[in-house]
This record gives sequence, structure tokens and C-alpha cells, in this order.
Amino acid sequence: MSSRLRARRSALLTTYGVGSLFPADDSSYLIAGLHMWDKNSLPTISEPRLARQLRSGELKSPPATPDDRHKPGVPVTRFPRVLVCTACSSLGTTKQLGASTDDMRCGLCPDAASLIPSRFISACDRGHLDDFPYFEWVHARYPDSGWLSTTYPRASKGKATPDAHQLHLVTRGLTSALADIVVRCSCGKSRDMAESFSPQATKLIPCSGSRPWLGFAYREKKCASDRRTLQRGASNAWFGVGHSAISIPPHSGRVSGMVARERANLTSLGKPGLESAARNGESEFLTVLLKKYSNAPTVEEFAAQAIQEIYPEDAPALSEEEFRFEEYKAILEGMPEEPDTQFVSEAVSVPIETRKLFTAVRRISRLREVRALSGFTRISSPEQMRENQSEGDIAPLRPEDDLERWLPATELLGEGLFVALDPARLKEWASTDFALSRKRMLDANAREAARRRGTASAPPVDVPKLALHTFAHLLIDQLALEAGYPASSLRERLYAGSEMAGILIYTASADSAGSLGGVAAMADPDRLGPAFFEAQRRLSWCSADPVCIESTGAGTDGANLAACHNCVLLPETSCEEFNVLLDRGALFGTPEKEGAGLFDFLDRGIATSPKSQTAAEPHSSTEAPAEVFAAGWGEFWDEFPEHRGLIRILVENEIPLPTFGAEIGTDRYGVDMTWESVLVTVVGSANDERDVSLEDDGWTVVSCEMDPQDAADTIIRELA
Repeated sequence: MSSRLRARRSALLTTYGVGSLFPADDSSYLIAGLHMWDKNSLPTISEPRLARQLRSGELKSPPATPDDRHKPGVPVTRFPRVLVCTACSSLGTTKQLGASTDDMRCGLCPDAASLIPSRFISACDRGHLDDFPYFEWVHARYPDSGWLSTTYPRASKGKATPDAHQLHLVTRGLTSALADIVVRCSCGKSRDMAESFSPQATKLIPCSGSRPWLGFAYREKKCASDRRTLQRGASNAWFGVGHSAISIPPHSGRVSGMVARERANLTSLGKPGLESAARNGESEFLTVLLKKYSNAPTVEEFAAQAIQEIYPEDAPALSEEEFRFEEYKAILEGMPEEPDTQFVSEAVSVPIETRKLFTAVRRISRLREVRALSGFTRISSPEQMRENQSEGDIAPLRPEDDLERWLPATELLGEGLFVALDPARLKEWASTDFALSRKRMLDANAREAARRRGTASAPPVDVPKLALHTFAHLLIDQLALEAGYPASSLRERLYAGSEMAGILIYTASADSAGSLGGVAAMADPDRLGPAFFEAQRRLSWCSADPVCIESTGAGTDGANLAACHNCVLLPETSCEEFNVLLDRGALFGTPEKEGAGLFDFLDRGIATSPKSQTAAEPHSSTEAPAEVFAAGWGEFWDEFPEHRGLIRILVENEIPLPTFGAEIGTDRYGVDMTWESVLVTVVGSANDERDVSLEDDGWTVVSCEMDPQDAADTIIRELA
């Protein structure tokens, strides 16, 4: 990339990666394939876990924008090749317009006006990219050109060719609609662009299979995908297929840093030499190398770490769940502050108010994230294609005949906080009728979206991950208000699986902005507890309710339920899943199913706010009367402060213990206490729909809004 064109290193993986279009002034460039990059000038990034997953020999950082024209940058090529004259509206390549790549001025008009890139391009969902087929488009309506007027078939033999035709792209200027943009040919034929974005419009104009980012000679023969029209700057013209890893021990410590600094020397020793040193603990070369370091590791330890860092592809790749479980365990096991470490995880107390929700909280005061690019897609994002994609659906970063395996990556430093939930309890909630009803709606939406696209249906929705994902958005939204970072700089990392349930919220950047400590400080119990309750209070209700909470499908392919820009949607830089698979109802329940959400399921005794507890009704169970503990009601006293007056009377009358937190009735309503043998239940505040439904099923319903003595009398009478 010339010194005139500037981009941040991280943008060369996220926004302007290989195969994407880079706008610059009145020009447009295509980022070239990795085979054209100067590998030897790129610094190596050490992250063996990620390199192992991607089967990559090395991860390399993209070059910084050079201050010196002689320093290598990122190679680019002009695209689209079809240009438009700003004066005479002539449309064509530089050759057709009498211009040169050094002087982008029209040679067909007396003004020698500037040429600008065409506004429209074409692509397919296999990543191919080409200029919009203007000539075929304008002549497709005329049978004498070899094209039929209605079906737009493939060109017939003897069709008109563009060599003897001059096209013009004219804007009528009446409106900004596509119908006002007309392609005119010197032969007298013309056609507007009104239908050009319809999926059927260019369906039978075959995709060229062109891969111009690899070179204009690279074409895939007989592409079976349909050509689609795109705006040159459209967001769906390029989606990076990214992968990331959090550096964890032993790859985040002092020895790993030493290996990174000595990589060139260690590579010259070779793998056999390192294996011998790791096996025997002896190497004159490594002994001399380690003398420059104080408190150096042993030769054996150093060599073993070097093998992992430099030859990561020798280790077997893990599944995505196994890969994340390594990080999950490392975060929970913790790592104290040490010199030269890039990962610090410290255990902090779980806020008293959230002990039924969180099983652990960690302050991540230092972390390192490495992000790598392995390919890209067009038209549909990787998340949309993930479940049905084949190897050919991911466009390559280099030609098939290039044997290099390195990938571009970037290193980010930051800090964050981690909260863990009980995976068993989360799985238990996911099996409730309410959670399954939300799952059925999302599965039906996915099947319908697959039917429309003509692809196989995606696997069923992972309900625990849905709840964790929405919970992460809730935390990010609140931390953006309290931690001093904008939401766009915070990011989620989800740990969902059979043995894990956790959320890492962190901020990371290539500069010092990722190390201010504002997010890690929020892990303190005195801050996290109130912040969580405030998030609950704000997001349990949305300004778009009842429309939002009653949604049966929103967002891309209806992959969200109760989620909109007024509540849990976030900037896409913050979300791992491109703002899909979100449902506020999964956390808070719905008007028809109050108390059925995850939060109520995990902790039905949680207060609306920690400030709502009065001195007369302490939250801590240690302050309950001795007779309450003696009778076995201590946990109920702690979990249901609103029922304490009732509990005192029940204890005095030696009423047997009820069942805690059951779901009862035809509609499976969550309640506080239950004596199932006599169909008596105790609930919180009254709810007409729930109470009538339970009474129809034969239940006697007692609420905390009743006088405690009257409520106790009702229970005692039914139990007699």
C-alpha cells in the first residue's frame, strides 16, 4: 500500500482484510492475497494454541503504514476495473476509455475529466468478485442481441460483444432511486438499474469465478453459485473469517516471552536439536543463550516451551469447545501477578446479592488476545454460513499452489472481568417448558430461513448459550455506563459447554487504552453487585415493550426474540455472534410467563435491589432467629425476606418444610414454596393470570401481599 493509503494494523484483519475493497479519495483498491505480501518484513506473533487450531506455521503481524516509501506495505490492486467519467458519463475500463493507470482521465471527452470507480460490482456466496456485467445487463432485454427479454439466459452463440459498443452510466437526477440510474449503449439500447439487486435479476448470467485479489488470471471454472449485485461499499461485500485466543499459561509467561525474543536463534537450532535438549536437558547452544537472562529457566524447560511455540502445528487441533475449555480452566484456576506475565486472573468474592447466580468471579487485570484471519466470505456472514458451509464456501487468502501457511494476526492487550455460572443449573433451566418454548420459536425461524435460501436447516439452538449470550450483552451495556469505556470498546467471550458456563467481558487494544483497569475494577463485590442489579432493573423493561418482549422473531433470519436496539443489541465489534441468538425474555421471563426466566430460576429470593433490604429484615441468614434455624427454615429465611413474617408463624406452629422453587400447574409457573400433597403454594406478588390458572388446576395460592397471619391460617387449615 502506498504511503498515501493508510489503515490501522487491526483494520487489515477486521475491515480491510485480504479480498476486501479499500476506499481512498476517488479511487478504490482491492487488498491483494498473502502470496504478494513481503513475509520476511513482517514481525512474528507467538500464540501456539491459535496457530495449532488454524494449522498455521506462523502468525504474522500486518505491516504498519510505512513512513518511508521504500518500506514494504500491503500490496493492492485497483478494483473495480470499470470506471465512469465524471463529465461525459462514459463507462468502461481504462483501455476502453482511452486512459492509463498512471493518469486516470477520460480520453473520450474534451475535458479529460477524472475517472471514478463504478458504483456497482457483482459477487457470489463462494467469494468470487467481478465488475457488474453492464453490457450483458443492458442487452439482456433485446432478443436480437442474443438474450431473451424475460428469462435472461446464458448468452447464446453469436450474441453482441462489447468491443464495438460504448456504454454510458447516466443519472436522470429526478430521485435517488435505482430506477433513475440508466445504462445506455451506443447501439441505442438502454436499461435502468431498478431490478439489478433482485436475486433473480442476474441469476442466469453466470458467475465468472474471478478471484482478482489473487490476480486477474485466477478464476474458478464453472462456479455453481448465482451472481449477485452489490454496491461497491456494501457491508456484505466482505466478511472476515476470524479466530482468536486468549494467551494462557504456559504461553503467557516469562519463558514464552524469552522464546519469542530468541525465535531466530532457536529456529536455526532446528526441531531435532530442541527435542534433544528437551529430552536430555543439555545443550551448549542453549546454555550460552540463557546466560543473558537473570533467573533463567532450565535448558529442558526452555527447549520444551520453544517446541510448543515454534512448531505448534505438530500438536492435534481441538474442537472449539475443548479450545475454550482450556481458557475457562485457566481463568478459574487463576494466575497471580508476576513479572513479564501477560495473564493475571485473581479470585474475588462473589457479591452476596448474586451468590445464587454466580458461582465464581475473577478479576482479569491483564490479558493478551491474538486475533487471526483465515479467510473471508461474501453475501452471507460466516455465522450465517457456519452450519452449512463446505471448504469451498470460505474464500482463500492465497492461491492453492502457494505452499506457505502463515496467516495475518494482531496482538491486543487489555483487562476484564469474568463471571461463572453453574453449568448444571443452566442446563436444568434449559429443560424447562418455558426455555423449550423459546427454543422452538428460534428453531422454526431457522428452518424457515433455510427454506428460503434453499440450504439445509441449521442445528437446533443451544439454549444455555442463548441465555449466556444475552446475559453478556446485559453486562456490557451496564459496564459501558459504569466502567468508563464505550460499549464499542468492550467485547464478550462466551464459555458455553457441557462442563462450563462463563462470560468474559474485556477490553483490548493495540495501545495503552486496553490497560486502564476500569473493567477489572468492576469485579469488586461492592461494585459488581449493585451494577448487576441496576442492569436488571433497566433491561427487564424495554422502551419498545410490549412489541419487543412479544417478538416471535427479529433480526437476521429471525434469530433473535426479545432483542432490539433499545435494550440488548450492541455494536457489532462487541459481539461474537453478530448480534444474533439474543432473547431478553430468556433472562427475565415474559408477561405470560412471569418468573420463568433464568434469573428467577437461579435465585427466586433475589431482591429487586440491594438497597431494598431494610435493617429490620437483614439479608444474611446468620441474623435469623435461633428457632428458625432449629426448625430447618434457615435457607428459606435467607432466600425469601418478603415471607419472613409468614415463616415465623409457620415455625411457631411446627408446619413441615415445603419444597423450594418448584414449577407447578399446567403452564409450569415458578413459585416460592409448595406443599404439593395438599396443593398449597406460596408466591411473591399477586399475578391474576398465574393465580387464576393455578386455582383452576386445584391449587390454593397464598401471596406475600396477604397479612402474614391470614396467609398462615390458610396454609395451616389446608394442611390439617
